Amino acid sequence: MADLVRRLRRQGHDIRYVDAGGGLEFRMRGAGNFEEQIARMRGCANSFARIECSFVARAWTRHCGAAGVLLARVLYRKTNRRKRFLIVDAG
Repeated sequence: MADLVRRLRRQGHDIRYVDAGGGLEFRMRGAGNFEEQIARMRGCANSFARIECSFVARAWTRHCGAAGVLLARVLYRKTNRRKRFLIVDAG
């Protein structure tokens, strides 16, 4: 990802942040201990720090997301050629 940021910057894009969202997978069991996983995340953040780019991640989203319920209301329906969409009041 840091290499991609470098290439895009060379093309003139002003990239200051990379937000991985909850896309980083940190397993509770079977993937090494907690310290090893934190070291992986630290290494990732350090690679962005070297190119002066902020790195944002929510590593525990994967675990917390399965523990809740999302309630949303359908505001309206939208069609675009063959596709149909529901517009909801949730992000």
